Amino acid sequence: MNEKRHVINSIVVLVLAVVFFVGCQSNGVKDTVQRDLDDLQKQIFELQQDQAYINTKVEQTTAQVSQFKEKMQERDKQLEGIIQGQEEQVKVSEPVQEAKLPAPKIITIPEAKKEAPKAVEVSTPPPEPQKNLPTNPRTLYNMGLDLVRSNKIDEAIPVLQKYLELYPRTELADNSVYWLGECYYKKRDFKKAINEFKRVLSDYPSGNKVPSALLKMGYAYVELRQMPQALETLQRIVNQYPNDPVHSLAQKKVDIILSER
Repeated sequence: MNEKRHVINSIVVLVLAVVFFVGCQSNGVKDTVQRDLDDLQKQIFELQQDQAYINTKVEQTTAQVSQFKEKMQERDKQLEGIIQGQEEQVKVSEPVQEAKLPAPKIITIPEAKKEAPKAVEVSTPPPEPQKNLPTNPRTLYNMGLDLVRSNKIDEAIPVLQKYLELYPRTELADNSVYWLGECYYKKRDFKKAINEFKRVLSDYPSGNKVPSALLKMGYAYVELRQMPQALETLQRIVNQYPNDPVHSLAQKKVDIILSER
C-alpha cells in the first residue's frame, strides 16, 4: 500500500510540474505578443505624428506659394505704373520746356530800368519746383519710391509728402506714409520714423502695410534702446499676423531681445 501511495504521489507531482511548465510557457508567449503589440502601436503613433508634420509643411508651403503669387502680381502692377509714369513725364516735360523759353527774354529787355527785372526775378522762380513733379498720382508715388530705392532719401521725402498732400485717401496713401517712415529710419531719425509708422496704424489700420510698419517701428524702438516698447510692438505681429512674411522676422527679434535680458 505504501509503495502504491508513493507511486500515486509521484504521478501527481509530475502532472503538477507539467501543468506549471505549460503555464509558464503560455505566459511567456503572452508577454512576447503583448510586447509586439506595444511596439506596433508605438510605430503607428510615430507614423501618425510624421503624417501630421508633413500635412503642416504642405499647408505652409501652399500659403507661401499664394503669397509669392500675390507679390508677383503687385510687382507687375507697379511695373505697369512705372511705364505709365514715364509716358506721363514725357507729356508733362514738353510744356515745362516751353514755359521756360520766354523767361530770359523778359529779364533781358529792360536794361535801363533796374526795378523791373527784380520784379520778374521774384515772380518766376517759385513755380519751377512744382512743374518738376508729375500730377498723376501713380506716377508721383512711383517717383518717390524710385528715389527711396536709389537711396536718394532727401529727394524722396518731399515727393512722398507732396503725394500725401494731394492724395491722402488713395490706395497708395498708406504705402507713401510707410516709405516716409523708411526714409527717416535710413536717416537714423528714429523718433520721426516711429511717428510715421504710427500714422500707418492710426490712419490706415486696414492697409497692407500695417505688419511692415509694426516691424520697422519695433526695430526703431530697439535702436533707441526702448526694449519694452519694442517687445510690445513686435509681439503684436507674432500674435495678430502669423501668416504675414514679416512674422518670422518679428519672432527672431523677440527671441534675441529676450535672450539678452
